[in-house]
Amino acid sequence: MKSLTVFTPTYNRSDLLPVLYESLVKQTSHDFIWLIIDDGSSDNTKEVVDKWIEDNKINIQYKYKSNGGMHTAHNMAYSCIRTKYNVCIDSDDSMPEDAVQSILECWQHHELDETIAGIVGLDKDTSGKLIGTYFPFENKKTSLGELYHRFRKKGDTKLVYRSDITSVLPKYPVFEGEKLVPLDVLYTLIDRDFYIVPYNKYWCTVDYQVDGSSSTIINQYFISPQGFRYSRIISIKYGYSFLFKIKSIIHFGISSFILKDYYYVMKSPHKIWSLLTSPISYFLYHYLKYKKNKGKKVRIVLIITGLGMGGAERQICDLSDELHELNNDIIIISLTGKTIVKPNHSSIKIIELNMQKSLIGLFKALWKCRSILKEYNPDVIHSHMIHGNIFARLLRLFTKMPMLVCTAHSTNEGGKHECLHIVIRISFLILIQM
Repeated sequence: MKSLTVFTPTYNRSDLLPVLYESLVKQTSHDFIWLIIDDGSSDNTKEVVDKWIEDNKINIQYKYKSNGGMHTAHNMAYSCIRTKYNVCIDSDDSMPEDAVQSILECWQHHELDETIAGIVGLDKDTSGKLIGTYFPFENKKTSLGELYHRFRKKGDTKLVYRSDITSVLPKYPVFEGEKLVPLDVLYTLIDRDFYIVPYNKYWCTVDYQVDGSSSTIINQYFISPQGFRYSRIISIKYGYSFLFKIKSIIHFGISSFILKDYYYVMKSPHKIWSLLTSPISYFLYHYLKYKKNKGKKVRIVLIITGLGMGGAERQICDLSDELHELNNDIIIISLTGKTIVKPNHSSIKIIELNMQKSLIGLFKALWKCRSILKEYNPDVIHSHMIHGNIFARLLRLFTKMPMLVCTAHSTNEGGKHECLHIVIRISFLILIQM
């Protein structure tokens, strides 16, 4: 049996994996298994890996799962690992040629000490420069919290853990609609009961991607607030220092404000401190919200009855062109299927619902539009003309809309008598379908 598992969570990274593969093939020691956890990739990752398995240059195991985020890939990895030790190397990273040999040699000094859960080494960038700072000492028991909070270690590190420990620790939780739980939850839980030993040796070469989790952390904060809040709870309970716990309490409050959980103080592990720091959490919540939206493209959906010949239709196309030129993303949803007038910018997508003039046709169009909005996740829905406005208002009854703006293009739209006329028409339509 091999001694080490190098596991790699990946999602649509078939173009980056070859760099890691080549670095593993060149290792001075092949006493390892490369475990690839494919987190629901839609590219040709499987075909690329199958070719490497066929070449049989190194021992490769490939596992596929539906997309759930990095933490769920770690869950699967820890349940599949059978070697004595394991280390995670991301899909956009690689390993120096002597990394595996160095890791196993360092572990030889501690394999009989059951109080040690792992060893930790250094990361460098693609130019060979150290990321962060060196450890203040080597080959001495400590904790990750102590290294970062007492000795002020900076930068990422590469952790190599005992598999008998990572396999029995609680799995990362899965929250509906979210795909991120910070991985330091596991490190904090390990720090609670075990030691790690640092070594000033390079075990990973890091190449950060612009679409990676490190570069999108503020957006992730808003996309996965439950995952971040869970992480803060663990840090509040088991964090290394009082100052770190206070920081975690503040972040716990920020995640709670994102979740609109205004009674979060009652759920905090430290209620008094959560109450005292709530003004700071509230201020930072709005600051992060500002940072998130600064320079962001606004996603706008324009809903209109149709795009036939007419003044209102031309206005909608002109409006969409102007909004596009202001660096916004625009989609036009036409209830009918007769598009004659189009925007000048070909990148503006037009979706025709082809709604039939029947109750069933109305429901089908509403459901189809709901699916489109759910996938596109717009910031603003702007409806136009009487039928488009009625359609959008009906849609809002069962579809989440951050902002709905309705614009009338006729003086006949609106008013008590016109609204009554609309209600009578819809009621009649329903009756004749029964």
